[in-house]
Amino acid sequence: MAGHEESGLQGCRSMLQGILRLLRNPLKLPAVDDERPWLFPLQPVSADEDEEQLGTMPGRAVGLSCRANVEALDLKLFWKGQGQLKCICLLMTKEGKYIQHVWEGGSRSAGIRYRPHHPRCSQDAGVGADEEDLSQLDTVLGDSISLDLGRLDENVFACLFSLAGTDEGLGFASDDALMQFRELTMALYSASSQEMIFRYRQGCLRKECNILTSLCLYRGPHQTWRLEPMRLHLYSMPANKVGVDPGFAAEEIALFVANKVRWLIKDRCWKVAREERGLQLSGSEMR
Repeated sequence: MAGHEESGLQGCRSMLQGILRLLRNPLKLPAVDDERPWLFPLQPVSADEDEEQLGTMPGRAVGLSCRANVEALDLKLFWKGQGQLKCICLLMTKEGKYIQHVWEGGSRSAGIRYRPHHPRCSQDAGVGADEEDLSQLDTVLGDSISLDLGRLDENVFACLFSLAGTDEGLGFASDDALMQFRELTMALYSASSQEMIFRYRQGCLRKECNILTSLCLYRGPHQTWRLEPMRLHLYSMPANKVGVDPGFAAEEIALFVANKVRWLIKDRCWKVAREERGLQLSGSEMR
């Protein structure tokens, strides 16, 4: 009996010694590798899967590493032409349901903040070297959106960025303003280093519209993200009216775009899940 008690006490002592060692040397989580590339290529889209609505570009999508979950990002707007470029950011679930939108007048959500800026050219003070490389003398830098993807609510699967043009005396989303831009650019930067990570430049529009959905940022497999350029031309009559309340116009655009891209979000969610699970299905099997 005494032997069993001694054995039990010895076991308790060993356990306590182990706990003390852990307390003296706490577990250290691996540090984020800041040198890993921000972007990585994706598998080419097969012909039977590349049956997308006009304006989507799955073949040009790139992966954004999980580094984006711990480092803040800035998405900046550049353009050539008169007027001012505005952005409406839609947050959507994996089922393609609209959650909310972030815009100039409703500038904050968990993980996303809209930052209005007075438009300035590349020679103005405060424009960085990368921006100056991107900008020419007639290119304007405007608003930006701060992204802290690690703080997004778990039910947010995708962020869509829709562009609208406006000018004095015109509607919040004026077709006249948007159509006269000679070039539109969205560029993603590291917030800390201002290193340019991704850039999507579009020339003048050849199809009449007053809303241009240009970028979809959505969750990829294994804590990564994906950036998919788009060129989805849409037209909203209410948002084009002169004198319309900007808040009403922004909401109209958000709901209108969300209705148009619901299928796209569900499709991208399915493809990410399929890839994460290693499934290889043909286009006919997917349907």
